[in-house]
Parts: sequence; C-alpha cells; structure tokens
Amino acid sequence: MFLDINIFIKAITIFTFFNCFISVCPLISFKDYPLLVGCVYLYWLLTKLKNWKIVFNLILTLVIFNLFFVGVQIINQDSLLNWGLKNNAVFGTVRNPMQLKSLIIVALAFLIAYKKPKLIRSKWLLSLIMIGAIFYFFYHRVGYTFIHIRLEAWKEAIRIYLLHPFSGWGISSFKFIFPALSHQAAFNKEGTWLQAHNDWLQILFETGLFGFILVSGYMVNLINKIKGLPFLLIGLGLITLDMCVHFPLHMISTVLIIIAFLAYCEREVRSVR
Repeated sequence: MFLDINIFIKAITIFTFFNCFISVCPLISFKDYPLLVGCVYLYWLLTKLKNWKIVFNLILTLVIFNLFFVGVQIINQDSLLNWGLKNNAVFGTVRNPMQLKSLIIVALAFLIAYKKPKLIRSKWLLSLIMIGAIFYFFYHRVGYTFIHIRLEAWKEAIRIYLLHPFSGWGISSFKFIFPALSHQAAFNKEGTWLQAHNDWLQILFETGLFGFILVSGYMVNLINKIKGLPFLLIGLGLITLDMCVHFPLHMISTVLIIIAFLAYCEREVRSVR
C-alpha cells in the first residue's frame, strides 16, 4: 500500500515520524502522529474508489444541512444545536462563523471539481460566484481584526519559528508553544491562539523548512498533474486560498473533505492517462 502512494506523501509521512523524535513536545507529536497515518490510509483507500457519486452526495448534503441550520439560527429557532438561544454557540454545525466559512469553501471546492457533465455550466457559474465571494471577503474584512490582529500574530509565529527554522517545533506543537512564547500584543484581543489561522505558516512552524519544502513539493507536483483539468485547478485554488486565512487542515469537518479532494484529483489524473 505504501509503495502505491504519491512519493511526496511517502516522504512527508517518513519525515514527520522522525521529526517526532526531535519535537519540543514529543509526547504530543507522537500522540497525534497516528492521526496523520490514518489520513494517509484514508487517502490511499479513496484513490481506489471507482464510484464517487456517494462522496459527492454526502458533501452536497453536508452543505445543504449547514445552510439549513444557518437559516434556522438566523431566526433564533435552533432548538437542536443551540437550544433556541439567541447568542449562538454553534453556527451551522460548527463552532463559529469563521469555521463555517471554511467548511463551505472547502466543500464547494470539491463540488466544483467533481466531474458531472450536467453541471458543467453551473460549475463555471458557481466557480465565479465562489471566487467573487472570497475576494469580497478579503477586501470587506480589511480592518483592525483581519489585518492588524492576524498580521501581528503571524509576525509572532514567524519570530518563534525562526528559533527552530529547519526542523520546526514538532507536529501539533503550535497550540502549546505559541501561547507560551509569544509576546502578547494586539492579537490577544481574540483570545489564546491555538491555531495560526494560516495552515501554510503552521506547517512551517511545526515541521520547519524541510517539512514545508516537502508539502510545497507535493502541491507543485499536483498542480503540474492537473494543469489540464480546469475544475480541479479551481477547486485546489479555493482550498489553497482558504488555507491562507483559516486552518482547514486542522478542522475535522474540513480535513476529511480535503483528503477526499486530493484523492479525487489522483483518480482523475489516472483516468486521463
């Protein structure tokens, strides 16, 4: 099974195992490493899947289900997840609006990429709507919270990363190292940062330069494989962009969809060949 997996995923799996030995939080890194291995197993199994209709329907249902709950919550009638309270603790089916946005973006990225001939025209329209909505989100949020607080936190993350530039601090270490070593500045108004709100930066922080190069190599390799498949490129672009301001790789509600998306890309590349 392992020999049948993308060479970059092989390298990432092996590297992160040895990286656990030099992690600043070895117990945490070793505890979470099996989760990464489980994701690799899931990826491999999905690359063998021949009928993706069930996956498409599940993700479509997830989007519709969340949009339904958002509508119910807007009128304060969510007696299932929020017990009818006006101050929602849950948005859609996840914790907060930011995570809900990430879930919708990642799910729609897969739906756009899914090969269904009858949806070709609507997928182009959906792609344009999604891209427009994301750019609107970026420019609309240009304010104190989005720019000042996040930039301050990212600067701090880079400063701390530079203390361990090559090997990083260890997988799953950000939520322990960053609160302990960061200089609490403007970003502490959002509370304790357990994620970097930027998956690329968190990969760099936790696995260092070597790990970041391996992940980047995988992405470049994937882009090169799907460059003739526009919907896959659009979907990958949406996920990549979302990873710049959210943390879909560290959310259970989104990481499984991303794994499915990557496996689907591999399947489509093989079918073209």
